[in-house]
Amino acid sequence: MIFDDENAVGGLVEATKGTRFLNYIVDTICIFVIVIGFSFVLGIFLAIFSSPENDLFENPLVDLFLNFFVFGIWGVYYIFFETVFQRTPGKFLTGTIVVSDTGETPTFGKVVGRTFSRFIPFEPIIGLFTDFLHDTLPGTRVVVKGK
Repeated sequence: MIFDDENAVGGLVEATKGTRFLNYIVDTICIFVIVIGFSFVLGIFLAIFSSPENDLFENPLVDLFLNFFVFGIWGVYYIFFETVFQRTPGKFLTGTIVVSDTGETPTFGKVVGRTFSRFIPFEPIIGLFTDFLHDTLPGTRVVVKGK
């Protein structure tokens, strides 16, 4: 691993907790905008195809679908941006990127591991006191992008 206790080796400097928090806020806002847009279209679809006999708004399967839908958008968002650009819009804003523990571009598997690790309950809170699980489990880091 190229990171030592000082979090800066080989020219890579790990992002601060404050920067990581700003990344989280920006990315959460982006995800909410995407979800609201898709939900608006889905709401129109449900209104068109609902009837008094089959009220899709009251169907528990539709509720279940919507929950999976939101988590799916969240997952696709992170997997797409971190695979294609090595960074999400939040990371673009703060000038940070995702790298593997060796400082290389993370593999698709590592990005998927990061994404699924975000679904661990209390993961953001754990990250306030130690390394984020979505970094340590797949073997990645968020660092300041070099010039």
